[in-house]
Amino acid sequence: ERGSRNGVGTHAQLREPSGLALDPTVSSRHPDGVLYVADTGNHAIRAVDLRTGRSRTLAGSTGVSGFVDGRGLAASFWRPTGLALAVARRQLFVCDGYNHAVRVVHVDSAQVRTLAGGGLRGNDDGVGQVARFQVPRGVAVDEGSDAVYLVDGGPRVRRIAMATEPTVPSSGGSAYSAEVTTVFDGTFQNMLREVTGVTLALEWEALLIADDALDKIFRLSLVIPSPPPPPGLPPTSPPDFSGGGVNG
Repeated sequence: ERGSRNGVGTHAQLREPSGLALDPTVSSRHPDGVLYVADTGNHAIRAVDLRTGRSRTLAGSTGVSGFVDGRGLAASFWRPTGLALAVARRQLFVCDGYNHAVRVVHVDSAQVRTLAGGGLRGNDDGVGQVARFQVPRGVAVDEGSDAVYLVDGGPRVRRIAMATEPTVPSSGGSAYSAEVTTVFDGTFQNMLREVTGVTLALEWEALLIADDALDKIFRLSLVIPSPPPPPGLPPTSPPDFSGGGVNG
């Protein structure tokens, strides 16, 4: 049954849950870790204790959409979907779909801040709120390179440089100074159509991308091929042809 009630196990209610992120961190409060849930239809982020099954609202004003940074229930989202957790940083990255933004929830304090995007739809790269997204849907974190990868309805694959500390504008509030760049434009030769999810495959140095319009999973290499040597000189290593493309 749909709803917004917190509780234990089947007594809790959700509305259109989508993205999940597992926090394996063991603590006295959560000895088996925590599962974070994007409760899309309730415009909230929920946390489920994996020992007891008890759910609580971590952030967002349940049932009320909005675009407000703040702590816990004072913050607001508009149909959040994809989630990814940077465990060491204690940061949960949230695709805030209809706000066309990426938000960050510090899972220990429940503080919500906007990483990139300013509520306007578009494809522009840039820093912080200058960047534009089209209904971001999936997100993955590479803590080793301090990068966040995002897929949106462009369809595009974007890279966001993770910011350690937020800046505080003179007008009040807080926002991260994070640079957004396009890694792959899916409109090129119609290679992507309706991307819905992404995950990082470290062993392949690649992203795996789900496209539900094409019914396929794609692999996007993050390795940039080495440039060829000048004419007349032998290569110092075998050429690398793995990078830069999407393989079906």
